[in-house]
Amino acid sequence: MPQLESTPVTLPAPLAQPAPTILLVEDNADVRAYLKSHLTAYRILEAEDGEAGLALAVSALPDPVISDVMMPELDGYALCAALRRDKEKVRVVVESGMGDSQFGVERLAEEVGLGRRQLQRKMQELTRQTVHRFIQESRLERARLLLEQKAGNVSEVAYRVGFRDPRHFARLFQQKYGMPPSQCG
Repeated sequence: MPQLESTPVTLPAPLAQPAPTILLVEDNADVRAYLKSHLTAYRILEAEDGEAGLALAVSALPDPVISDVMMPELDGYALCAALRRDKEKVRVVVESGMGDSQFGVERLAEEVGLGRRQLQRKMQELTRQTVHRFIQESRLERARLLLEQKAGNVSEVAYRVGFRDPRHFARLFQQKYGMPPSQCG
């Protein structure tokens, strides 16, 4: 087995407690141990292959994932692709629940199988927005498309995308797009 050189790994220092979580996905136990020894400021999760890494990433939501490229079962490229696809799931659930004015953070978390805090953290990492803001922005985008297609008047579209108050919808639309919804399209 080749000797590994001891080169320090430079990662950003943790900003606050608790320590950020890093997932190491590597089929070689010695390499995992070596990496782990240089990442002492972090909480480390380990997986021996891509499939185990994917399951752990979905359940634990680590901050970064460090993965080997060549592994049995699921290689590093496939692992990366699978983790990115997990986004689009949130978008599908938001799209399907959009017309319900009661649809919100709790229901989204339940439908994607995450706790409220996990979902908030994941959305912040992926979109730099809160879950509430992501849902609101998705509703406004859908409303803009519907208004451009002349699929109803402002009130009809507001209700159709899940807003309870057309005036509130109009204010948010104006803030986002710089024009009242009645001028869209």
